[in-house]
Amino acid sequence: VSFAPLEFCSSNMRQRTSTTEVPSGAPKKVQNVPEIDRFAGTFGSLVLIFGIPFVVALLNWSCQHFDGNLALTLGNILASDPLTLFHSLFPSPTSFSIQLVFGWFVSQFLLHVLVPGYMYTGFELKDGSRLPYKMNGLVCYLFTLWLFVAGVYFDYIPTSVLDQVYLEWQSIHTTVLVYFTFGFSFILYFKGFLLKQGDPCGNPIVDFFYGYEANPRVFGIPVSDFKFFFEGRALTLWVLIGFFYAEREIRTTGSLSVSMFLTCLVHFLYILHYNVHEENVLSVVDFTSEHQGFMLQYGNTAFVPFCYTLPELYILKNPVHTPLWLVPLTLGLYIFGYIIFAQTNSQKKQFREDPTKPIWGKAPKVLRTSSGRNLLICGWWGIGRKMNYTGDLIQAFTFGLPALSFHIIPFINLIFLTSLLIQRERRDFRYCKLRYGKDWDEYCEKVPAAMIPYVY
Repeated sequence: VSFAPLEFCSSNMRQRTSTTEVPSGAPKKVQNVPEIDRFAGTFGSLVLIFGIPFVVALLNWSCQHFDGNLALTLGNILASDPLTLFHSLFPSPTSFSIQLVFGWFVSQFLLHVLVPGYMYTGFELKDGSRLPYKMNGLVCYLFTLWLFVAGVYFDYIPTSVLDQVYLEWQSIHTTVLVYFTFGFSFILYFKGFLLKQGDPCGNPIVDFFYGYEANPRVFGIPVSDFKFFFEGRALTLWVLIGFFYAEREIRTTGSLSVSMFLTCLVHFLYILHYNVHEENVLSVVDFTSEHQGFMLQYGNTAFVPFCYTLPELYILKNPVHTPLWLVPLTLGLYIFGYIIFAQTNSQKKQFREDPTKPIWGKAPKVLRTSSGRNLLICGWWGIGRKMNYTGDLIQAFTFGLPALSFHIIPFINLIFLTSLLIQRERRDFRYCKLRYGKDWDEYCEKVPAAMIPYVY
């Protein structure tokens, strides 16, 4: 399954390079955009459509009722009849959960429309067009978090409401799943089917999973780009739910633990970087090639907010005394991963804009190919072909580190991201092999490591 949020700056430099001039403020032209990677057929699509929501619901249920103890969770599953288990994992939407979920998406859409921003022209798509996008994510992100913190601090948000959110957490997930994942995915599917838009493969199940259209909008209006809107708000909700768990810890224990603080902090900083460089997300394959179907819709409405916040929920249910040395270790590793991540992408961007500008104080070293495009083999790009992925994984490791546990739940982000980035790396390898031929073999000899030198 591929979702863009954890890979917003990670597209490979070699896929995006072009010398075509474009208007000021627009990214350079994309050529030979890779086709959508429909890696799952009919059976695989069905397994993912029903399997991933089940796993996410199960992990949240396990944390809430069994403190994340998977042995106790498994025992309860075996002792329960299937219907009872299903209702435990997916309780029916309530009037409260429906109002909360719709209120969230409507309020965030209004923010996206009303808050001032600037227009940015996206990368060239497969049909040769470039779409405009409204960029105001940073203001919306900070304003949303400020509203929650201020509302809690000044008692504008009643504790009874916060308690009800916690008690109805599984119902809230079901509500999102019913209305904004399955419901919205069906709307997008029939919109593309009836209006003959998009690039379907012809298999209804696969087209529902991957989507009909790459960039569905309402009458072409920039603020109505569903893919861009849902992704940005998913990341805001990720951090907001972490703050919600932090508030509950303060109210139930009387203080905020170092573990909870560190986890919320690194998540906040991670998404802050996304919003500061919001336009960079438009360069990833999710935006240039992949369609908006169930896969991306569930990822951006339910998977990110309900799965990536599991470290905070685990810490809430499993308090731990955090030694002070964990603070510099966590922040140090996060900064180290961020430096690799940011510098790798910065060198890619710099080389694309000015191929003669020094990298690490030296003239760029390149491999010239028969296609006329040069492959960068210095800086971080000379250490590994996907060092931006490596930096991303180091940051993801710090998301689970404050829990001081070898349990898989605090490291669910790292586990998922590792599988995602390996799949992406393999896909890009095949694409570049087809594109560059023998030149790609020579490049891999000069830069043999994909993400971790001497390991992978």
